[in-house]
Amino acid sequence: MSAYHRGSLALVTAFEPWADFDLNSSWEAVRLLKGHTRIRIARLPVDHERAAQALQEALLDLEPHVCLCCGMAAGAPRPRLERWARRPGHVDRAEGPDVLAAHWPIGEPLRLFANEGLRLVSSDDPGDFVCGTTMWALLNFRRRHGWPRWAGFLHVPSVGDACAPAAVAAAIRAMVEDRLRWA
Repeated sequence: MSAYHRGSLALVTAFEPWADFDLNSSWEAVRLLKGHTRIRIARLPVDHERAAQALQEALLDLEPHVCLCCGMAAGAPRPRLERWARRPGHVDRAEGPDVLAAHWPIGEPLRLFANEGLRLVSSDDPGDFVCGTTMWALLNFRRRHGWPRWAGFLHVPSVGDACAPAAVAAAIRAMVEDRLRWA
């Protein structure tokens, strides 16, 4: 891994609304982090290639120590921290392994979400939609560049399904701050 050299910043991303959803729960939570001194946020388009490109541009611009990408899992009963990303089927030309592991421990996030009254679970399947593509793009970027040190993907239930955006935002902030202390 190359040495981290820019400072102790975190990048937290989420997606714009898509399909029949007027709100994207991931963005509704992440936007509440705006103004935090060590956290930068970015809203990604719901498009495989454009989302991966926007993520890469934000990573290169900020060189964060921590990157947590978030997405909405419509109908999911609770938030889930993804452990693995599979190479998206449409990404034939990108160099990289078929499966990449997230770099985010699960123990502390479980406690931090519980502090907000939320039950977090781990998952081995980020899906085949833009969330899966984005997670693989993040982890493949980390593999190629050696940073960010901490890289993960969090799925959030739909707004109103299982948790309020403010509680999710508080848990995300705590997760990111926990990883930033390792900077």
